[in-house]
Amino acid sequence: MVKRLTREEILNGKDAYLYDGDTLYVEIGDDVVYGLHRDNSEWFEKGNFYDYFDCPSMWSYILPISKELAAGLAEERMQRAALDLEELALFDAERLDEAVRFATEKHARQFRKGTKTPYIVHPMEVMTILSAMGADVNLMIAGVLHDTVEDTDATIEEISSLFGADVAMLVGGHSEDKSKDWIDRKRDEQHATVGAPFRMKQLVLADKLANMRSLLRDHGAIGEKLWERFNACKGDQAWYYSRMIDVLDEMQRHEATAEFYWELNDGYKDLFVEFFIDEYENVLYQVDFTGDCYKFEKAELKWEGSPEGVSDKALRLTRNQAERIEDNWVEDAFGRTCFGGGMN
Repeated sequence: MVKRLTREEILNGKDAYLYDGDTLYVEIGDDVVYGLHRDNSEWFEKGNFYDYFDCPSMWSYILPISKELAAGLAEERMQRAALDLEELALFDAERLDEAVRFATEKHARQFRKGTKTPYIVHPMEVMTILSAMGADVNLMIAGVLHDTVEDTDATIEEISSLFGADVAMLVGGHSEDKSKDWIDRKRDEQHATVGAPFRMKQLVLADKLANMRSLLRDHGAIGEKLWERFNACKGDQAWYYSRMIDVLDEMQRHEATAEFYWELNDGYKDLFVEFFIDEYENVLYQVDFTGDCYKFEKAELKWEGSPEGVSDKALRLTRNQAERIEDNWVEDAFGRTCFGGGMN
């Protein structure tokens, strides 16, 4: 059954939900639920909604939202669906241009920590990474604006008014509460990211990767003095990025995001992991700055914890050297090169 829900019907409805950041669902009566896909103008009736999502794995993709946000999302989708392709391209380009102007103004006279690099460089890089992922324009706009609410006088209400409910939801979902201490903020972010929709995880991954690229560039220039710029020590930074890589694990399984996930993973290893080899026993080691130690024995061809630590006969390697050795050992054993996965 096709229907057009009015704003009043949505606001007077019972509940509203967003499925994986894409399909909007509104319950307007007891177990009477309608859905609206992205860029569509026609609602469809979703029969047995609660039965369909009645399992933890499916419900984890459902985000309860306010009816006001649902009404705003519906209006935006109706507006976009009414435009032809040429009009839509111009509309999106103008909105993205306006987001860049807004972010540049809000971040004026702000710089990256310990540098003379204008802060706007960071959100612009986030936007560029999202574009390379094939992100939609709202997600790219959120990339440009993702730090405005957190680090400037911009508000979510202002973002919603200027750029729409979808962008405001993305920015709001990726803004920290600066009244909390650093550890609590990062734990909150990790927890929120675990159950976040795919588009939100794209935004988080792009942000973390842009920061990682900056850390690598600056570490190459000034070495370990880099960590003096931050309130959190190197060990805390290692803990944070290690956990974010864990909670973003899903991103390695999507074609649009896999290369960026592995770039983040490799950057983490270059900054926070040391590699060793015991050539006598044919054992590779990697030691995380958080204190975790793993070993890869040529005879076993698998990574496992090494509570005894690194052999006193082991020699230090670079990450690239260690990964080449691992690949060669696997190729020798199976007669093929090991693609994907890499080191632990």
